[in-house]
Amino acid sequence: MKTLLHGLSGAALCFCITSTLAAPTINNAGFETGDFTGWIFSGDADLNLVAPDLPNSGNYSAFFGQTGSSATLSQNLATEAGHSYQISFWLANLGASANNAASISAVEVLADQHSIWSLQDKTASAYTEYTVQFSATGNTLLTFSLRHDETYWLLDDISIRDVTSPVPEPAGWLMLAGGLALLVLPRRRR
Repeated sequence: MKTLLHGLSGAALCFCITSTLAAPTINNAGFETGDFTGWIFSGDADLNLVAPDLPNSGNYSAFFGQTGSSATLSQNLATEAGHSYQISFWLANLGASANNAASISAVEVLADQHSIWSLQDKTASAYTEYTVQFSATGNTLLTFSLRHDETYWLLDDISIRDVTSPVPEPAGWLMLAGGLALLVLPRRRR
């Protein structure tokens, strides 16, 4: 009986402590529809596209070769005010001429039109995972702004997760109190 009580109290404690937070969903996060479905796209469709060449995972990735200005890819996310979120994405650079000072290859990530991450690099690189964290003030407009005057940026596998520390619900507090009581009761009988 004592073992059963200890097991139940341990389970109650674990259940109370490990409550999870639901993260918003990013539609077409790996571009597996073969196009920009679910995203708001602005840019030259001949220079920015989804293709089956060189995906990080799955069958497709997005190519961005906008010249002279940036192409943008945006999506509204159902985030909660006061919560902290982590955006992860995979980015590759097909490279550019280091000798061409006029060329620009830049990526910027924005949350509600505020820059939260940026990179300027002309060096070719394989897919690299980047993560950035931001605090939401309500629903969030997530935007990727990409420009590559000579070749292409490749973007794939975008994800989001809520990294706010969970606060137990009142029912969780009751379970915690019950679990602690089950741990204390056997000690009082001795």
